Amino acid sequence: QKNQVSAMGKALWHQVTTVVILRQNMRQTNISTEDKSFRDMLENMRWKDCNSADISFLKSCIVTNRSDDADLDHPRFKNKSIITHLNAKKDQINLMGSERFAIETGQELSHFYSLDWKTEQVTQKTNMPRKFRPTQIGTTKRRTKTTFEEKEQSILWDLRHSASEHHPGRLSLCKGMPVMIKRNYATECGVTNGAEAVVVDWTSTCIPGTKKHVLDNLFVELVNPQKPVKLDGLPENVVPIPRYKLPVTCVLPNGVRVNISRDQVCVLPNFAMTDYASQGRTRHDNPIDLSSCQNHLSYYTCLSRGTSAAGTLLLSDFDEEKITRGASAELKEEYRALEMLDDISKTRYIGNL
Repeated sequence: QKNQVSAMGKALWHQVTTVVILRQNMRQTNISTEDKSFRDMLENMRWKDCNSADISFLKSCIVTNRSDDADLDHPRFKNKSIITHLNAKKDQINLMGSERFAIETGQELSHFYSLDWKTEQVTQKTNMPRKFRPTQIGTTKRRTKTTFEEKEQSILWDLRHSASEHHPGRLSLCKGMPVMIKRNYATECGVTNGAEAVVVDWTSTCIPGTKKHVLDNLFVELVNPQKPVKLDGLPENVVPIPRYKLPVTCVLPNGVRVNISRDQVCVLPNFAMTDYASQGRTRHDNPIDLSSCQNHLSYYTCLSRGTSAAGTLLLSDFDEEKITRGASAELKEEYRALEMLDDISKTRYIGNL
């Protein structure tokens, strides 16, 4: 009997979790009429099969159509990161958001510059016969030793962040500003790539021969960490982010790619993020720019981060054709394969395969 009860429990548990994982977005759990419409719209959008009711619901979320007059100045959405598709848009929103935040808080932006070196390829000499010589590994090595001329360095500093692999040449900050950490510094403390934080303070030094400053450490307060973090001498959830040297490929305005070694604190302003970076997040307040999204999958990623209809704010209109007319045969086949794998896993788990 115990074995039978155990088997039944496992089967029930697996059926429930299967529904949760594959067939239901558990972020949207409210029970209002609007939230039900929100869930129905997301399920239809997953199949690129939104109907007229879904379109009407989405239009009601546009900032100019909202019944509660909520916009980006509303306390609920103030300084919340906007999800957009293009890195260029993200960079521009972050630039504008940083300037606005400094003005509204009565501060001046402090600009911190990276330390950059040229990256040279130096061929290693070897006496090993060619047929035994490695084709890639060990034949070359990188040597970083040369600094840039003033004009070249200025161009590298002025590049938008996404043109330097999100390792910024110039980082403009002020206290209280929202930022996003862009590297796994200390996973045990929640200081990970994609973690959101707020600037508390910093230490910096002046670059010799210039009036420009470089960050040594940036102190940030983590936003909603999974567990409290307490380091000696610092307030709760406040952690230091040191400079970090990385190889970076910069894309110049003329399209030329330059390989450099860059030493900079790995954070970015967090007034906007891409739909790619938003994956896996749960957002109670979810402002979205859908204007540059390429397809229904991008729409779905942006919208499904939100937990409620009231917390979803669309900043622009959208293209109805991208979320109607049905998914492609390839995508339907992929969904079908996932359902089959789900059934196989469930049958194997309860011992009936």
